Amino acid sequence: ALTSTQLGALNTTSIAGLTSTQLGALSSTSVAGFTTTEIAALSSTQLDGLATGTVVGLSTSQVAALSSTQIGGLTTTQVNVLTSTQLGSVSTTGIAGLTATQIAVLTSTDTAGLSTAEIAALSSTQLNALATGTAVGLSTTQVGALSSTQIGGLTTTQIDALTSTQLGALNTTSIAGLTSTQLGVLTSTDIAGLSTSEIAVLSSTQLKGLITDTVAGLSTSQVVALSTIGIEGLQTSQIAALTTSQVTALTTLQLNSFSSTQVSGFETQDTVVLSSTQIQALTTTALGGLTTIQLTALTSNQILAFTTAQVLGFTSNSLEAFTSTQVAVFTPIQTALLYILDRTKYNALFSGNN
Repeated sequence: ALTSTQLGALNTTSIAGLTSTQLGALSSTSVAGFTTTEIAALSSTQLDGLATGTVVGLSTSQVAALSSTQIGGLTTTQVNVLTSTQLGSVSTTGIAGLTATQIAVLTSTDTAGLSTAEIAALSSTQLNALATGTAVGLSTTQVGALSSTQIGGLTTTQIDALTSTQLGALNTTSIAGLTSTQLGVLTSTDIAGLSTSEIAVLSSTQLKGLITDTVAGLSTSQVVALSTIGIEGLQTSQIAALTTSQVTALTTLQLNSFSSTQVSGFETQDTVVLSSTQIQALTTTALGGLTTIQLTALTSNQILAFTTAQVLGFTSNSLEAFTSTQVAVFTPIQTALLYILDRTKYNALFSGNN
């Protein structure tokens, strides 16, 4: 039998002549003599002939010399025996050759050896093939290397398996890749891991995907971090799920972006905790969304906080909803403006329904 030294002396043309059967008879000691040039010259068929014991004996330099075609040609059995160190030595070009079937056999111990450059080189299709147990084993550094396209390609099962710590490791660019469907599987525990910077970049479409329990689980800091554009995506059911603490944490800029439909979603106990400043931040259009139940629940301080524009913006039907006790709170200036500028609304406010 040829020694490792003799094998290492073969030129690439001679190497190409070796059959898979001949290669299969080589020990790890023998193969250790192959230069990286010789390794790179082997075909996928030839590499398939290597025994698993020989494959696991390949040096990191030899593994690094494998092309994407060679990597993709390895059997799942061969891939399964590669150590995390060997996998970590695969080039970013070579890693792209891993098939979904090969990736499916990788364990969390295997992927632990992958560098951030290798992780970043994986396609969405490849990542999609990771077993959930393997996905949950990714380090925060590896998760932080994922792009928005890669994140968007993960299955909901994989997303659901990620820990709050892993989710918190996503960068603000990659977080944008989460779909509303993916966000829909996140629990309040999961969402707790997101930083305020991550929360701030969530779009209105993404926020629509959150289930009500998850919305209710947002911390007040996270609520404050919601962008005015993002918060426009909250549905009435999500608004209704907000806790009193969350409602009082809403900024004036956020409330100023609320629609009339969103305002109608506030539960009565949440409507009455809005401060004077928060009330004044609502647009006249948004205030028009208050239901009769919400209007009759408004406190004296909230009524006194109404700006002249807000008072004039109420419809006659809304003004008729106020109780006599509430009407008595309106200031002379507020009622005088109604009398001068819109007599119909003034009459509505003091109608016999109060």
